[in-house]
Amino acid sequence: MDEFLNDIVRNMKKVFPVFLLLVFHFSLCSAQDLDTIFCRNGKTVVGKVINVGKDKVVYITPPDSSRTEISTWRIDYIVYPGGTRFSFTERSKTAPPSTASFHLSADVGGSVPSISYRDGIAGFHFGPRGTFYFNHTIGVVAKAEVDFNGTGLDYISNSYWGGFYVFQQYLAGLTYRTGGKPGFPFVDFVGMAGLCKATNPPTTEQGGGADPLVLTNAGSGSGPGFYFGIDFTSSADQPVAFTFGAGFLYAAFSYPDYSTTVSAYDPHTSLIGNTTSDPVAKMSLVLYQMYVGINFRVKKANK
Repeated sequence: MDEFLNDIVRNMKKVFPVFLLLVFHFSLCSAQDLDTIFCRNGKTVVGKVINVGKDKVVYITPPDSSRTEISTWRIDYIVYPGGTRFSFTERSKTAPPSTASFHLSADVGGSVPSISYRDGIAGFHFGPRGTFYFNHTIGVVAKAEVDFNGTGLDYISNSYWGGFYVFQQYLAGLTYRTGGKPGFPFVDFVGMAGLCKATNPPTTEQGGGADPLVLTNAGSGSGPGFYFGIDFTSSADQPVAFTFGAGFLYAAFSYPDYSTTVSAYDPHTSLIGNTTSDPVAKMSLVLYQMYVGINFRVKKANK
């Protein structure tokens, strides 16, 4: 029995060096088959590169077979067995797809004034508008538009009949977009605020004959304005689309040059005139608007 065990020990002593040599050989061969990834931050990764893509590199680190990804903009170069080198120095970080878009539109439509300007009749308005969407839902919008509304319903003088109210709007605000599924339009809920200006007809006349003649010279007014509306835009993926919108503008104007002249004729004396100025005259406007716009897509969302 002792002799049998001694034989086993002697044989193991002979085999063990050969075993160590084989292990070292296979380890050396395995290490020579691995790739080395040199990162730009100084880190080095030894593993086996599976795939080199445009945006990422996939590798494993034996004996672990799980795959790991690393962005190409983080890598300086890769050294393959045999010394072959693949460089990434010319590559830069890939920007994520942009969800932003920009649109310009030309709007034209009709409007009807009310409150202090209820003697105005239906008119028309036009102007440019720009909308920048940060994503598919939220955006900022700005517009500059002019409304022309005829007057004349209350004026009976032979020397003057009517004129135009001119309302200028310089507004900016936010828009919230929803909808846009195939076959359905985009729906935008728009809210804007800014500066508005109003220009009244040069002189308005009321009365005359047996009644006093009242001449009103309002001049031009300015003040804050607020717009709320809803837009419907074609959802087709085209650079040009049509928009239908409706809403209303509320504005409060101050008239620094507002004046009124009242003239009456007394047969026993002469023509009597009395001019009164009101530098703090204020007027309010509600302007109902409907319009159609041609929408040009300047920048398209990439995602």
